[in-house]
Amino acid sequence: MTNNRSIKERKVKNMRGRTTCRFPSYKQSPHTVYTESATETDFCYHLEADPQVIEFISQPKGFYYWIGPERHIYTPDFLVHYKNAPSKYFEIKVVQFLPDDFWEFFPIIQKQSLLEGFELELVTDEFIYKEPVYQNIKHLHRARKNGFCSDEFRRIATFALSNVPELTIRELLDYAKKPDAIGMVYKLIQEKELFFDINNIPLGPNCLVRKFND
Repeated sequence: MTNNRSIKERKVKNMRGRTTCRFPSYKQSPHTVYTESATETDFCYHLEADPQVIEFISQPKGFYYWIGPERHIYTPDFLVHYKNAPSKYFEIKVVQFLPDDFWEFFPIIQKQSLLEGFELELVTDEFIYKEPVYQNIKHLHRARKNGFCSDEFRRIATFALSNVPELTIRELLDYAKKPDAIGMVYKLIQEKELFFDINNIPLGPNCLVRKFND
């Protein structure tokens, strides 16, 4: 049973006395996502990189929960909508600053969240800043925002990787005679024309790439 009819959605952009950060997203309109902390903003890189995420909303409408006779208001940090999975709430926390009683009241909030229709998942800074994933997804997001790849380089890269299973980025640039065009390779990775092991290998000149889905 839901109980949030009288709770208004928070507008982070207009909140005073709080830290407001911005993230440029390509998954929703308007494209700027406002968050209440740098950690929340950095979690946006993961949401943006996840192909199953359709949209993510910062500080969605909250709901009430009770601890004993006392009623409290809870507002999730994000509501995330997926292509092939149920939508979900996320709470972002820095492990170092978790309250001592966090694990006493958070399960109560999670239980009420299910009654509201959404699972509530905790994400900590330990997950958000895990390397090399964190820096990799930041590089690729920057490539989407500022990157450019010429049609000529796209054709050369495709041809080069048609004859061998994989090349380092440096080898690909040497083959194309474009030693300073690493941004074009990042753009092709971001567009999923080239593939690399984003979870285990730092993105850079010595990183192996191959044609996507090969």
